[in-house]
Amino acid sequence: MTLFRQNSALPNFLDSQQTGIREELDFFSPIVVAFCDLPLMTEHGTFILNGSPRVIVHQIVRCPGVYLKPQFDKQGNPYGSWLRFETDKKGVVFAHIDNLRKVPVTVFLQALGFSMDTIVGALKYPEALDPTLKEVDWKLTTDEAILLLMSRLFPNRPATVLRGRKFLFNQFFNPRRYSLSDVGRKRVNQKFRMRSKTKHLTLTPQDALAALDYLLRCENGETEFLDDIDHLKNRRARLAGELIQTQFRLGLNRLERVIYNRISDENILRKTPGALGSLNSLIRTQVLASVFQEFFGSNQLSQFMDQTNPLAEITHKRRLSSLGPGGLNRDRAGLIVRGIHPSYYGRICPIETPEESNTPDRNGFFLLSAFYEEDTVVAQGDVDLSNFRIPTRNKSQFTENTVQEINFLGLCPIQFMSIATSLIPFLEHDDANRALMGSNMQRQAVSLLRSERPFVGTGLEAHVTRDIGATIVAKQNSYISYVDAQRIDYFTPVIGDTNLIDYQNLTAEDVFASNQFKHNTIWLTSYQRSNQDTCLNHKPLVEANTWVEAGDCLADNAATAKGELALGRNILIGYMPWEGYNFEDAVLIGTWVEAGDVLVGKISPQPDSDNDPESRLLRAIFGGVARNTKTTSYCLSSGVSGRILDVRCEFKRQTKNIEESIESTGSVYVYLVEKRRLQVGDKVAGRHGNKGIVSNILPRVDMPYLQSGKALDMVLNPLGVPSRMNVGQIFECLLGLAANTLKQNFKVLPFDEMHGAEVSRGFVYHYLYKSRLLTQQKWLFKPNSPGKSIVFDGRTGLNFDQPVTVGYPYILKLVHLVDDKIHARSTGPYSLVTQQPLGGRSKKGGQRLGEMEVWALEGFGAAYVLQELLTIKSDDMIGRNRAFMSMIRGTLLPKSGIPESFKVLVSELRGLCLDMSIARINF
Repeated sequence: MTLFRQNSALPNFLDSQQTGIREELDFFSPIVVAFCDLPLMTEHGTFILNGSPRVIVHQIVRCPGVYLKPQFDKQGNPYGSWLRFETDKKGVVFAHIDNLRKVPVTVFLQALGFSMDTIVGALKYPEALDPTLKEVDWKLTTDEAILLLMSRLFPNRPATVLRGRKFLFNQFFNPRRYSLSDVGRKRVNQKFRMRSKTKHLTLTPQDALAALDYLLRCENGETEFLDDIDHLKNRRARLAGELIQTQFRLGLNRLERVIYNRISDENILRKTPGALGSLNSLIRTQVLASVFQEFFGSNQLSQFMDQTNPLAEITHKRRLSSLGPGGLNRDRAGLIVRGIHPSYYGRICPIETPEESNTPDRNGFFLLSAFYEEDTVVAQGDVDLSNFRIPTRNKSQFTENTVQEINFLGLCPIQFMSIATSLIPFLEHDDANRALMGSNMQRQAVSLLRSERPFVGTGLEAHVTRDIGATIVAKQNSYISYVDAQRIDYFTPVIGDTNLIDYQNLTAEDVFASNQFKHNTIWLTSYQRSNQDTCLNHKPLVEANTWVEAGDCLADNAATAKGELALGRNILIGYMPWEGYNFEDAVLIGTWVEAGDVLVGKISPQPDSDNDPESRLLRAIFGGVARNTKTTSYCLSSGVSGRILDVRCEFKRQTKNIEESIESTGSVYVYLVEKRRLQVGDKVAGRHGNKGIVSNILPRVDMPYLQSGKALDMVLNPLGVPSRMNVGQIFECLLGLAANTLKQNFKVLPFDEMHGAEVSRGFVYHYLYKSRLLTQQKWLFKPNSPGKSIVFDGRTGLNFDQPVTVGYPYILKLVHLVDDKIHARSTGPYSLVTQQPLGGRSKKGGQRLGEMEVWALEGFGAAYVLQELLTIKSDDMIGRNRAFMSMIRGTLLPKSGIPESFKVLVSELRGLCLDMSIARINF
């Protein structure tokens, strides 16, 4: 960021006798001052920091203004200046400034400059101040009120009028320290119905007087309702621009202090006369740079962007958080944060909320301000307008109105849900908790090698990919001239009206030779690493020498298929038990679904051995001998395999001679891409919250098979449906079976039950019956057991006793891969205090014996096993060394000693002045 300043003059504000500066410092030439390097937002709404994209999460905070509550929070909010008027049981009105002591409200108003007659004349119910006037004198001058105010607020400090005026100014009237913002000022004016629409962004004395009048009118029952703090009209969203602006203002304040200190430093001016001749010598760019580096690097609102798939990316960019400066604290955020308010409808998704400790985060964004919706009548988008009375919403209540009284009409029945939730078909048949899990797990799905569109979708899959920019879409009619994995070359017409072009009769030679077309190039992403170590890759969909229309998809993302979001595969499954391998949400799959290679060759010279006669003879004949070397090549670590994408060499000293460059010190970067096949321990899930771990992989011939001879791809536990109350997966499963038979895809918008009772069931049964008629296979639909079929055991060929529900649901493979979680160690680091193994895969930790494991051993009476696990196999340093030596020598194991954890306990007790010693008792 650069500041331009022209024709400015800096007067001699310092004494020339002290500084040695005699002439005025004039600047007649333009001065360019470098302030800082401000991160620039990309076209995708991200910030690139240290080579990785980051997202500034929007913050939702309480809107500045005036609020009326029955009781204020005892803890208070440490952010901003708070002025509270409250009445006690006796009817005395007090004024609270932040967390300081309370003072009578009449003293506070008189300290602001109001006379007692002005205060009484501005109130509608002046008699309500009688209990307050008994506390202090009737009339005080402004100076007397300031002295009384300061003595009440700061009893241990001497009260002066100057200090009191400075305190009040800095607390409420200083524009550099207090700001209501434009929204807050507008809310205050609307709340008090002020005739003079003041535009001051600070608090005014008239605001305080109007707030007192509003409080007394509410005490006398004139106001119908209290302010709902949880209503969205009392909250506002702070976007990324405002958050960065706040940090920039903070950095400027720090820079101001630095410049002031450097100017006022007389020692600098004595040593270097004329030090003020350049603004660059005064401004230190490190001050602003440190503020931005701290914000982007460690702030709660600056987050590492989730690039697992396009859905996770767009959801992360649309997230709202209550954390951060001016928001809630993660430790003190209670369950009320997870509550749903009626004003959230159409703005914040009530289903997709983070789990566990991330309760202040929400997903969604605003369309119509909740403040203005309070005074409007809104109807649903799927209502029948021909009815006389139509159900509507007004003031967060459900009412009925005529068509003439309706102000707005909803777009669709799913507008109150987030993007991920709206991608779940038959959502109305799922429990809200399972719908939450399904929404969150869609964001954890990894991209597959061969993407496949779901047989059953909601119709919004293509909109998600286009909104995030995951797919490349033609902006206008174009002629594709060249396509490969790196780029797409095309020609677009230059003239305005493209309807005048005869596309059918145009040939490639005509396009190349004509000056009515402009050549453009689109560069594709090819095997790039994401923040989550997944692969970002574009796959072209168009061919060379073809015409495309505006809106056509030119290239797919790694998680899209033909322009639609494709996170998983349509898999033939059956709901049945199988030898206990699908117990407790475990998943059984079929089988459909090397280390040590040299990466960088290198040899290192070895020190020469003693010169023997043979070496001296060879050196005398040939002038030298081959030196001893050893291979120090970098080999691929065990358990990792993949395809080499790119090799980059970076040398510290570049020369024209390539041999000299190779001999210089440098680094070699080898980029690998690894295929992760589905294996035991991987996590798979559906879109309805049904998730599980792969427990076994059977040969295809052993899997259960249908009457048509087709083997199942996956076996799920049927007990996972009734207890979880997510029946939507059954409808999706059966409709997917009909879609696979009819060779067509279905788009089912959630909440279709408005068309009648059991519409979803009738819709699914209709297409199952239609597929039966088309294929002449009666097992696809049986009236006695619709959706179920006889399944045969692949090992014996006998049929199972009961019919089984089979179909094609959409199954996702989540990012929780067993290769990233499995861990084992023989030896490793130990804690210095307790001498026990560290915990966690990242620290190469071991498995500790927990409290419940101790209970299990105690329950079976395994005393000696327990003693070994707690001593020589754990933190008994002397005992485990003796046990190791006895195992080598083949002798008996020694007796257990004292573990280090017990010694730590003794040391902690001694720190509490409790002397504990160990004594041996002989019986």
